Amino acid sequence: MQNYKVDDFWEKEVKYNLNADGIIEFYEKQLSTISKTKLKSNLNNRSMSWVFGDFELDKDADHRDFITKHKKLYASHLTNGNKDVIERKTNEDIDELLKVSEIDKNGQFAYFSSPTSSVVSVGYSAFLEKAKETLKDTAEELKKEGWYSDHLNQIFRVQTFNLIIQYYRFYELTFIKRYFLKELLTGISSGNYKTIKDYNAVKKELNFIKLQYDEEVLFFTEGSPKELYKSILEKTNVNKLLAKAEDLVKSISEDTSIIRETRIKRNETLILILTSIMTILLGYTGIKLIVNDVLLNLPIMGEFFMRHPLRYTVGIWFGLILVMVGLNFRRWLINR
Repeated sequence: MQNYKVDDFWEKEVKYNLNADGIIEFYEKQLSTISKTKLKSNLNNRSMSWVFGDFELDKDADHRDFITKHKKLYASHLTNGNKDVIERKTNEDIDELLKVSEIDKNGQFAYFSSPTSSVVSVGYSAFLEKAKETLKDTAEELKKEGWYSDHLNQIFRVQTFNLIIQYYRFYELTFIKRYFLKELLTGISSGNYKTIKDYNAVKKELNFIKLQYDEEVLFFTEGSPKELYKSILEKTNVNKLLAKAEDLVKSISEDTSIIRETRIKRNETLILILTSIMTILLGYTGIKLIVNDVLLNLPIMGEFFMRHPLRYTVGIWFGLILVMVGLNFRRWLINR
């Protein structure tokens, strides 16, 4: 394995006004260069999660004030929009976006989720009392050394990390469900499902996704975790993706049935045509035997048929041909 030193990374490149995709693309390029490996990236399955922490003591005790002051920042991360795009939005639009995206909130923290990303936002007041209790034995000494605020801030960061896990584990479930649904929809849009076997495969896959990531299966009891998961599913449009997938699978079923019925009709028509040809070809011999062995020996009528046996044989055979052609034409009209 090749070793890398600090000198290998002396070059610096400054980027301005990047959105989340731009940041990821930058690091993907860096990783690709360092590892000399071509990285495969799928923008359709890229999702972001952010954490905002307001740990400046005695400034915004109510975290809602902090969110209001920096609502454009929240909007840009929820929509993955750059500064220019957000600046063009009105305050009413931004307020509506935050209102629609918000799942959980109180005076200390809030959680927002959108189809693009999610944001956990925490204020220092959520952990202040617990942090003070933790440092009560060393508080005086830390204050004398001027390190008290730094230690408080460190506790805030650790507690924030513990908090975001509580939210992101549910967001990750919705991300996985959305990923599989998007893969399923991509497969459906390719038009590869045309047979009953194909339909059964895609239906089985959809049922698997629905079963494994259904809120009633994941959470057997009612409560906050279940409601949080359901809310994230709604905010991230996963429920809409599921409904679309179900509609498309239903459409595949109908299309598959139509294709199957069309093929059956074509086969039936082919069989009828072949049967008709065989009947016509073999029918002449049968009709000739009937004329010679039966009709010519009938009382009274036998003398009539005896005058022109070939003529009557061909006439009856030609009538059979007309009947067969008529039946096939009628079948073709019905199946057209």
